[in-house]
Amino acid sequence: MKKRLPLLLVIAVVVAAAILYLTHFSATDRPKMPEPAKTGPQKPHIEAGVQHGATEKTITPVIAYEYNAKGRRDPFATLIVKMEAEKKKGATPLESYDVSQFKVTGIFWKKSAFYALASSPDGRNYTVREGTPIGLYHGRAVKITRDSVVVTEFLKDYRGNVASKNTVLKLHREDE
Repeated sequence: MKKRLPLLLVIAVVVAAAILYLTHFSATDRPKMPEPAKTGPQKPHIEAGVQHGATEKTITPVIAYEYNAKGRRDPFATLIVKMEAEKKKGATPLESYDVSQFKVTGIFWKKSAFYALASSPDGRNYTVREGTPIGLYHGRAVKITRDSVVVTEFLKDYRGNVASKNTVLKLHREDE
């Protein structure tokens, strides 16, 4: 009984304060609760109020701010996007690995064309000509010289823009 007495006393005080508040203020004098924000474009809401003791009305503009996220990126989304390589049907073994994983083990040429011998991470060797698709990101061998192969890939950044990236694979010599 002793433990319940302070709890009952607190409840009685809260109820008495609520009754006093409701009887003291009339419906027009009570503070108004703010209205929930509506979606879509809004016009400024103008409220007319009367100051106590004044005879003329005062106009106070109340403008609610609304955030529109259309066309903006998600602020909680990470800026670093890992692209998953798509496995294409009928993709060559050269398109199964990243360009940086290949080693150029030999370059040979005829009168008008260069050829490169590229070694994949699994130990297989492939012949690469200019225009040969290579790499995970739609790369192509664009230029082969006496000591290197230049591969151009097309990568997407975090915004979805496609940019080209050139990777130079140098001839890997055993005696160096």
